[in-house]
Amino acid sequence: MRADPAFIAELGNELERSTEGLRNRIPAPRADAGPSTQAIAATVAEVLRAAAGLTETTFDTADDLHANRATYATVEDDNTGRFEGLESPR
Repeated sequence: MRADPAFIAELGNELERSTEGLRNRIPAPRADAGPSTQAIAATVAEVLRAAAGLTETTFDTADDLHANRATYATVEDDNTGRFEGLESPR
């Protein structure tokens, strides 16, 4: 099995693009929900913390893909000639 290094790079780019909507969001306006305001604000804060964690993990994964793409390509190229002389079992 071989993964094309260009595909690995595009996968990293797609992960970065997938979080742009969260990264570029403007803060929600303050709302008055009466007696439920505090509970709703706490819930929204938890959702935003989870989204921030997901965004960070996604960016870390994209960075790892980009960093390891070159290593993968080099190892793949180095190993290409090693198996050319082998015959497949019949």
